[in-house]
Amino acid sequence: PSPPSAPTNVVVTPDTNIGSINISWTDNADDETGYRIERRLSSGSEWIVLKTEAADVTFFEDENVETTVSYVYRVITLRGSSSNESNESEEIAFQEAGSAFFNLSNRAFVGTGDSVLIGSLIILGGDLKIFARSEGPNLANANPPVPNPLANPSMRIVRVSDGQTIYSNDDWEIQSDVNVQLELNDPILGPVLPQNSLEPAMVVTLTEGAYSFVVEGVGVTPTGFATIEIYDISGDSIASPGNLFNLSNRALVGTDDGVLIASVIISGTVDKGLYVRASGPSLAKANPPVPNFLEDPTLRLVQVGGSEIYRNDNWGTQDSAQIAASLQAAALAPVLPTDSLEPAMALVVSPGAYSLVVEGNALQQGEQKNATVEIFSYDPKD
Repeated sequence: PSPPSAPTNVVVTPDTNIGSINISWTDNADDETGYRIERRLSSGSEWIVLKTEAADVTFFEDENVETTVSYVYRVITLRGSSSNESNESEEIAFQEAGSAFFNLSNRAFVGTGDSVLIGSLIILGGDLKIFARSEGPNLANANPPVPNPLANPSMRIVRVSDGQTIYSNDDWEIQSDVNVQLELNDPILGPVLPQNSLEPAMVVTLTEGAYSFVVEGVGVTPTGFATIEIYDISGDSIASPGNLFNLSNRALVGTDDGVLIASVIISGTVDKGLYVRASGPSLAKANPPVPNFLEDPTLRLVQVGGSEIYRNDNWGTQDSAQIAASLQAAALAPVLPTDSLEPAMALVVSPGAYSLVVEGNALQQGEQKNATVEIFSYDPKD
């Protein structure tokens, strides 16, 4: 007798919520006794039997898969000692669902000396391709306009481990490295390129480590409001990219529109845990000490375009018992504030855009003092 009809339309799809790969097929036989599902590595290893299913079944879930390993599947129709196999499935590699920091931005007053605007990041686990820009004069065209914008900002990247400047730029259309200029000509960056020729921008690939992006004023008016924005644009350009573990900003905090605002965009499909803190009085004990520090900072987390999510004044006193308990985790002990007047919070948020606003208690009108805000990738459930 002829063999049973082979299955067709073998489709494989990942289930990132469960951590499995689903295999489905079309049943073309009417006299089968079952179906045998087999799998091999895409590199060409031997087929292994995963399971034999009953007749008329057209679905199987493979729960024994490893992250980033590529597999190929086939389904075999069984009838007694006779069989007929399907075509092989396409290759598939299970990738864990996740979320990641995509963009960090900060708006603050840029001063001179120790009061420049500094945005920092820590990269773990591999390289990242970063696009960074700073806005100054274009802030006058914002909605609403930002008063007293920095007339001519410049930006440089400093490697924290040795203090070396990796790259610097003053005007984004004039680059000292032709490769950076070519990267900036990529159409995908068109929507985020500076709108003013006096504003700096750059594209750099950074290895694992800690880096600071320093924004300063150039020319006769070296002070004013500016922003710094840092984007992870690694995409498929880096085979095994790292992760942004920590993002931080240091700048002057004033009153009214002069508060320190750090914003972050979280990309992905699942919720992400954050640990956030602001430093003021502890900056006096930094190495080197930061002068003119904010004595009593407060911190608010706000969803962009939405409402305030949480606020804190002193990290040891929390309105949420859950956040208070999260801050007791042993993993956070090394990064908890060292001064009782400094705020902190640990919580889980959905992918989206968020702003962290640092203000000063009892700050007098017109006063400006240094503070930092730091964002760590952390899951309070761990």
